Amino acid sequence: MVDDAGRRGTERAPVVLQLQYRSAGHLLVNYCTNLSRGGVFIPCPDPLPAGTHLQLEVLVPGHDTPTRLDADVRWLRTEDEPDGPTGMGLAFRDVDSALGMRIDGLVTDFEPLRVFVIGRHESLRTAIASQIRMLVHCETSEYDSPVGLLDDMGLADLVVVDGNPVPEETLAFLKALQTLDRPPPRVVLCSSQAADRRAMFSPLARLLDTPVDPRVLKDVVLGGLSQVYAERFGESPVVG
Repeated sequence: MVDDAGRRGTERAPVVLQLQYRSAGHLLVNYCTNLSRGGVFIPCPDPLPAGTHLQLEVLVPGHDTPTRLDADVRWLRTEDEPDGPTGMGLAFRDVDSALGMRIDGLVTDFEPLRVFVIGRHESLRTAIASQIRMLVHCETSEYDSPVGLLDDMGLADLVVVDGNPVPEETLAFLKALQTLDRPPPRVVLCSSQAADRRAMFSPLARLLDTPVDPRVLKDVVLGGLSQVYAERFGESPVVG
């Protein structure tokens, strides 16, 4: 790992935002975490070399249009670690005072995310929760069944349910979630071979194939959590 002793010089929070940037002529869409007015962390399997200059477009909550920022790759995490996933830490070159104050406000007002992981198989449930905590700082709660959990779902920022063992139970739970005033984003683990189950679940949740690919899990989880932040501040999560 290439690190930088000054990378934590400003207050930061694990706010999840969608951004885009170009690398080797390709437009890449990703998610950033650990936001501060000094920079961001981007979890990605192939981080760029330290010193690489990037031009970012990120939709910061409170701004109507994507904000363009110049940034440099300051440090790398070259493999998954307890502190976080593989990725790169970026330092912003220039942040105007208005944007800096907005970012400071997001950091100050940050509340930990809450993720519910539900499934009959403890080993799978625990593995998914662990991978999610590695991606972003959050509170995870694990349950073996969704029965009786509806009253707690107003506390959830993301719900991940294993739909393989008891699909009828999962379907009833997803339909009940739809009755909430603000249903949380929903992800259902489902075998790619189970066409009938996938047809049942797809109108109600994002599907994640089992066995779970960690890279796909990252995109699904961070995509859902970026939606949460966007909705909290009344903004769309899509970067144009």
